[in-house]
Amino acid sequence: EREAVARQFRVLEVADGTRLVEQGRPPDGLFVVLAGCLERYDRGNQKVVGEFVTGDVLGGLSLLEGRASALDVIAKGRCWLVLLGEARFRRIVDANPRLIRVLRRLARDSVKGAKLPSLPAL
Repeated sequence: EREAVARQFRVLEVADGTRLVEQGRPPDGLFVVLAGCLERYDRGNQKVVGEFVTGDVLGGLSLLEGRASALDVIAKGRCWLVLLGEARFRRIVDANPRLIRVLRRLARDSVKGAKLPSLPAL
């Protein structure tokens, strides 16, 4: 089952300055940072308010709650990520409801700046 889930992700290489998530719009899916750094940018206040680094997960909480992103997420240098598109994300979460708790914890820990644990086996 884990292999089937892993095959659903797309690997992305993005250039410096690429906007992966736009403030005020829902994310395209669930992202996991493989390498690099992405800034969390608040356009309203015109400042960087944090970052995502290797191992961080983003986009899942907004998708779960059906809301737009509160911040832009912009590549700071070249980055590599994996993306699970929204439709596939929803199918996997529907089939594995305990992932909702995991994603909420990852989002909460990421905001606090804690080092994120790896996702548990499905």
